[in-house]
Amino acid sequence: MRSLKPFRKKRLRHWFRWSTTVSAVALTVALSACGDEVTDPDGVLASAEAEAVMRSAGALPALPELLDRVDPATTQERATLYRARELWAAGAALDDARGGARRRLAARYAAPILADALSEEEWADVRTRIDDWHATAEGMLRHIAMPAVDGRLQAARRQLDRATASPSPRARAYHLLLAASELVETTPRFVARALTAEAEAALRRVEAAAPAPSAAALERAHRLKDWAVQAVEEEDYLLAIQRAYYAIQLVEGR
Repeated sequence: MRSLKPFRKKRLRHWFRWSTTVSAVALTVALSACGDEVTDPDGVLASAEAEAVMRSAGALPALPELLDRVDPATTQERATLYRARELWAAGAALDDARGGARRRLAARYAAPILADALSEEEWADVRTRIDDWHATAEGMLRHIAMPAVDGRLQAARRQLDRATASPSPRARAYHLLLAASELVETTPRFVARALTAEAEAALRRVEAAAPAPSAAALERAHRLKDWAVQAVEEEDYLLAIQRAYYAIQLVEGR
């Protein structure tokens, strides 16, 4: 079997760059928001490489990637894995509780077959990548308070602990897949969408409160929020995170 070590090292470098970029960006945002003016978000992009890393959620093992390694032995296995792939794709496209439910069902379908098909080395690599992504997301939360993301991290940690304690290879595979499912919602795409939604909610709250912010501040916050929405639509998640976070700081840090 081809060694996975070079691939693993490349992934670790990407995790480190992503974590460093997010931390630096978030800290820059927070410091900028303390002043009289919020810096133009276009001015703090770290680099083209950092944007590429932020856009990529490939560092986290996804079920379709693992399914691609399996050659189904029977027609029933083929149908089962096809259904698992469909469910995972549908779940990954949703940002609400239905998405997680579909990914969990996909894991239940796929775990027994994957447990038998993948080698111990491959499962060890899956576990390493999940652990490292978990650590990266935890590092991001040191700079951006996001209770929903923290909840997913805690849920993933419980699944990882269960995988460690499971004596059965199939049970270990199932809990690792559940951990990966939870961590889908800590990836740049989900973080960008969540922060953009929070920016919209923050604007609604501040507009309903008294005293109201200045017209200029409110206009700028709306503009930043609209830019964040546009960036999400364009899949520029780093920029969406920056703009949404600026909007939140502007209306809540006044």
